[in-house]
Amino acid sequence: MRIGSSRDFKNGELTYWHRLSQADDFEKLLSYTAFEDKPISAEGFGLTPNILYLTKYKGDKRALYKMDLSTKETSLILAHNNYDVTGNLSYSAVSKEAIGVYDQHSPYGRYYFNDEDYAFHKSLDKVLPNTTNFIRSFSKDQWVYVLYRESDSVSGQYLLGNRKQNKLNYLFSTYPDLSFVKLPEHETIICTTRDGLEIEALVTLSKFGKAPCPTVIHPHADLD
Repeated sequence: MRIGSSRDFKNGELTYWHRLSQADDFEKLLSYTAFEDKPISAEGFGLTPNILYLTKYKGDKRALYKMDLSTKETSLILAHNNYDVTGNLSYSAVSKEAIGVYDQHSPYGRYYFNDEDYAFHKSLDKVLPNTTNFIRSFSKDQWVYVLYRESDSVSGQYLLGNRKQNKLNYLFSTYPDLSFVKLPEHETIICTTRDGLEIEALVTLSKFGKAPCPTVIHPHADLD
């Protein structure tokens, strides 16, 4: 065990403890107090055992940082002006290294630490240019993968890909009864509330009828 946490239920303080090796004693790494400080979360280690990834607040949004435990030096990896970084770390099944973080506000739902890791996603976009494409999982050798694609007119499809054979085979649709239906497109808008808060929303208008139209609101839908 390299890192752990303890909580003082009298004052609400949560403390992270760590050690560099099994022969070392645990020492205090960082802490915060519930209801007084902004929370900090240890997300996981890199392949190098002294590299720890953690999320903490940058202003009023959660951001991803990297800490070198041997020096306690911390550097910012990813932050958004309007969104939290909340996803788990992404690891290579081949190298076992942390290669990025799942992040719905980054391209393809992932933020890669190395820009070269986007190359495969971009090549898939050339093959499937009219949908938003997400890789859901890889085989252990990373040659076989499951791809999910969707758009305003494609309700959701899963495909099985093979990088060695350079093939993509259809698996199934999430809503097969909609495959022959022409679905309306959506647009992103910014709504300003009565107290001045700006809220991002997706609006889909019916292809039938005349305005004003009945409205269905999903108040907590993820904006992928």
